[in-house]
Parts: sequence; C-alpha cells; structure tokens
Amino acid sequence: MTAGGIAWDVEEACIAGFPALREAVCRGWLVRFSGNTRRTANSATPLRLDFAAPDGVIAACEALYRRQGQTAIFRIPSFLDPAMDEGLAARGYTAEAETCVIRGGIDAVAAAGDAGGVELAPGRAPAGSPGWGGCKITRRGSSMRMGASSAR
Repeated sequence: MTAGGIAWDVEEACIAGFPALREAVCRGWLVRFSGNTRRTANSATPLRLDFAAPDGVIAACEALYRRQGQTAIFRIPSFLDPAMDEGLAARGYTAEAETCVIRGGIDAVAAAGDAGGVELAPGRAPAGSPGWGGCKITRRGSSMRMGASSAR
C-alpha cells in the first residue's frame, strides 16, 4: 500500500471509529483527549506526511497531554517516515500496542454474511490470507508509542 490514497482513507476511518471528547491540531497531528482508557481516543495521530520535525511535534504534543494530566501516546502508521519512530525511541518511548486493519468491499461482506460464510475468529489472520467473505487483509498496522515518564 502506498502512503497516499487508501492509506489515508483507512486512517480517517480509524479516527472516526473511535471519537474523542476533545481534539486539537498540533503541527500536523490530531491530538485527542477522552479521559478514559481507550488508547485510540487518547492519542496523537498524523494528519498528513509533511508534519513538523519529529522533536518539535513530540515536545508540543507532550505539553498538551501534560496539561490534561495524561500520558502522551502517539499512533505511528506503518507508512510514516521512520524518523518519527526513531525520535520517539530516542525520548524513551516504547512500542505499546499494534493494530491490524481489515478492509473489503461491503457488498462481498454482506453477501457472505447472508450466506452464513462470515466467521469471526480470535487473533489475527495469517499474513497474505485472503480474509473472509472476500475481505482483503491489509497490514497497515499502527504501532502505539507510550510516553516515557518525562512525558507525564
């Protein structure tokens, strides 16, 4: 998958799927606050590829989370420049969780469901698997980076 088109459409759907109570835009990132334990609705997510330098983004987002009494969490899509991940690691952030997005044409999914052909299974589908009901497995996984003690 390329860094344009469908990748950003998927990001937008992921953001919309877990709404936050409050949001702010900070240097090309959507910074979200919900005051609960859901990581997706309490994390900073890139809005585009051409955001400010990683150190500036990280420091600015950390300050916003600190004011809310929350730990900074950054969602790092797999198609993002590795410099962001490296910048977070240099500040003591560690990978905390990973996501896997499954996408498919709704007509194929609906038809398979009507025919009893959709199965929900625990865990991930194997890499390269065609998925169920005509769905395509897309490994666009975001990794979450949890804030270091200095970011709290």
